[in-house]
Amino acid sequence: MFGQEKEYLELPNGIPSQDCFRYLFIKLDVKAFEKSFRQWKAAIYMVSA
Repeated sequence: MFGQEKEYLELPNGIPSQDCFRYLFIKLDVKAFEKSFRQWKAAIYMVSA
């Protein structure tokens, strides 16, 4: 069932700081992210329908 298998991301330098996430979101191409997110959402819908 979805969500039962646990996979953990290895973070050898610890959890990224708020500044790291802020930098990521500033550099993110919003239009490209939106397009990819919509495609992912549609794929999830097709699998679960």
